[in-house]
Amino acid sequence: MRSTLFLILLILAALDFPASVHAEQPNMPLPALVEHASAILVGECQKAEKKTTRRGDMEDTSWFHHVKVDRVERDRTTGTPVAAGDVVVILSQSRAWVGKGLPPTYGTGHRGMPAQGERCRVYASECAGSARTEHDGVRWLNAMSPNGWQSAARHVVLVGADDEYRSEISMPLIADCLERDVGARTTVAFPANPATRQLDVARRDHIEHLGMLHDADVGVLFMRWRELDASNSSALNDFLRSGQPVVGLRTSTHLVRTPGLAAANPPADSIDVELPTRIFGQRWISHHGAGTRTRILAPEGTAVQHPILRGVRGGVEVPSWLYDVTPLPDDCTVLLWGEVVGGERTPPVKQPIVWVREHMPAAGARQPRLPRRMAFTTLGHPGDFSEPQVRRLVEQMIVWAAGDEELIPAEGLKGEPAVPYRAPPTR
Repeated sequence: MRSTLFLILLILAALDFPASVHAEQPNMPLPALVEHASAILVGECQKAEKKTTRRGDMEDTSWFHHVKVDRVERDRTTGTPVAAGDVVVILSQSRAWVGKGLPPTYGTGHRGMPAQGERCRVYASECAGSARTEHDGVRWLNAMSPNGWQSAARHVVLVGADDEYRSEISMPLIADCLERDVGARTTVAFPANPATRQLDVARRDHIEHLGMLHDADVGVLFMRWRELDASNSSALNDFLRSGQPVVGLRTSTHLVRTPGLAAANPPADSIDVELPTRIFGQRWISHHGAGTRTRILAPEGTAVQHPILRGVRGGVEVPSWLYDVTPLPDDCTVLLWGEVVGGERTPPVKQPIVWVREHMPAAGARQPRLPRRMAFTTLGHPGDFSEPQVRRLVEQMIVWAAGDEELIPAEGLKGEPAVPYRAPPTR
């Protein structure tokens, strides 16, 4: 009993608040949480205990959340490794004004702490001192401050900002499928008039909700020759430099363009070429004509075993005309090929239509960083999404990029929206 009380006193001392705090601690960007966390755990909060003390007009609360872990995404701690099925104690703190009169304009403490029974993802650090690392065989960790507590559901931001292939319709379709199939939280960003915040597909300079990329577990980009304003450009560049996973579709090989430059043939050293090449591995080159179609070929070789291709058999024709994308960098792995239907060449031209790349930044590496996981497809014609295999494919690219491939069953995700999809015409 005495050892337990002593342990709690040590923990309370470790969680002590600064004597003078005059500004609320801002949330850490999600990439920073991912980078700095010693442990990333997913599980259910089974119990939340607290210890409260009052100091003058402020009440300090130390929280002890008992989380049953069902998934270990990272464990770089020095204690006993955490395993699925373990119960760990996560330490947090909060401070509340209990005095008379108006409270101060600042606050401290953890935010977003889970209630009992809630599933959560916690970005944690080790407790200081070996005495607080483990007690009675239970691991004790600190939630990173202030927002190391996050929802267990992945946040996917889908950007539908092209003016040809109706991505303002197909991206909400994929968002609906993700929410139904894997319980993801989704945000759809779209071209808009910044004054009205209403959809305006003719606007190239502003994408509503693009700033939500800072909180995205995965960013899905379906963009074409955007000429972004300063705020949007900063949001996009910050995300693409963060190392967070990204998925690209079709015209994202030419996602931005510099005003005044020829869109069809920009200089090789311009951001118009450099950005998609650096992130996706290729830029816009050419396609095989609007009068053709693409046959999705059956997966071959080791690609058959890739989680993205579960339930994807190929052998179907879709309206997208085939993009030329070869050669791809050596660090890109082609998963799926397509061939031209209706072209003039025999045998039909083949090109990659789905590829992935993975980068694990070295510890302490400086920005910019390549995405930890990237997946790209040149499919994206609105008629392509009438084919269940294409919806499944894009969904599974996103789930894989998030690192959640265990959520993809052997037969693949359903890919069925709540409302039957009717493909609109292209513009």
